[in-house]
Amino acid sequence: MGLLLIFNVSSAASSAGLQGAISPQVAVPAAEGQYDNHNDSTRSWGRQRPALDSPTTTVTPGTSVAASSSSAPASVSGSLSTSATAASTLARVTAASGTSTLASAKTTKASAGKSVTSAGNPASATTPQAYSGWNVDWSDNFTTPLDQTKWARYGYGGQAPGQGGMGVYQQSNAFTSGGLLNLRTQYANGAWSSAGMSSGDFYSASGGRWEIRAKFPVAKGIGYVFLLYPADGSWPPEIDMAEGRVNGPSVMSTYHWGSSNSRDSQFLSNSNMSGWHTYGVIIGSSTITYTFDGKPWATINNAQVTTKKLWIGFQCAAMDPNGSAKQYETVDNGVPGPLTPAVSDIQIDWVAHYAAA
Repeated sequence: MGLLLIFNVSSAASSAGLQGAISPQVAVPAAEGQYDNHNDSTRSWGRQRPALDSPTTTVTPGTSVAASSSSAPASVSGSLSTSATAASTLARVTAASGTSTLASAKTTKASAGKSVTSAGNPASATTPQAYSGWNVDWSDNFTTPLDQTKWARYGYGGQAPGQGGMGVYQQSNAFTSGGLLNLRTQYANGAWSSAGMSSGDFYSASGGRWEIRAKFPVAKGIGYVFLLYPADGSWPPEIDMAEGRVNGPSVMSTYHWGSSNSRDSQFLSNSNMSGWHTYGVIIGSSTITYTFDGKPWATINNAQVTTKKLWIGFQCAAMDPNGSAKQYETVDNGVPGPLTPAVSDIQIDWVAHYAAA
C-alpha cells in the first residue's frame, strides 16, 4: 500500500495507542495499464513506504536470528483502518527456507539473458541467481524498453504517490538503460515526481520464491517499496519484500493478512544499501521467509499464508517534511539540497520468480 512507511509491529493493529508509522498503499492496475486512485475506509491505492520507527527485530547481514513476535499495537495512519483488533500472535522461528506450494504460472514475457553470470559484478551483467531446489519460471533482466513490454507504469492521469510522498508519479521516470530498470525520483520545474510499476497486467504467481537484485542511491528522504499484491484486487493480503528509505540501514519486510489487517514486520540492517544485493521472499504453505543475498534472515510461521496469485510492484517517492510522514526521515525543506540530489535512481538488475523443483 503506500509509499514510505515502516511498521514497528508484528501482530494485528489496534486502535489503542496508535501513532507513527504509515501503512502501505498499493497502486492497483486497472484496464489498459491505468490506475485507480480510489480510497475507502480500509485501504489506500497508490502505495507508499515505511517511515523509520522502533523495530521489533533487527537483523544484521551475516548473523542468524530466531525471530520475534510482538504484541504491541502497530502504528498506523492514513487511510488504512485503525479499528483492527489484535489477531493471532506469530511464533518466531529460526530463519529457514519454507516449502512452497506453487501453482504453475506461464511466463508471458521472455527475458533475454545477459552475457555474464556474476553475483558480485557491479556493472549488473547478471542473470537470475540459481538456487538448489528451485527453477526460474519467470524473469526479466530489463534489456527491453518498457514501452515494448507489458509492465504497467504508474502515473496515468497524474496519480500522486500519497501518504507523505510529494508530487506525482510520472511514467517516464521508470525506464530501462544498459540492462537495468531505473526508478527515478526527481525535482524539476519546482515539483517532485517519482516512479512506480507493476506486473499486474501480465504476470502473477501463487507461492514460490521471488528475488530482486537492486541497488539504491545515496539520498536523504527518498522512500521505496518492493511489494507483492493480489491479482484479484482484494486486500489484504500483501507482502512487502523490502521497504524503507534508500539510505537504510533499516529494511522492513511485512506480511499483511486477514480482514482486520493483521501484520508481522521484520527488520534487517543493511549498511550497504548503495551496493548490489538481492532482496527476496519464499512463500510456503504456512511460512514466509525473507532472504538477503539469497540467504534466509527471518521466517514467520502463520497458518494464514495466502495462496492467492500475487503480482510484483516497485515504487519510490520523495517524502514531504510537512506531510503525513513528517515524523520520519523526509527531504530537508521539501526541496533538493546537499543531502538529497535533484535526481535519484533506484536500479534493478533483474527480478525473478522461482517454482519449487
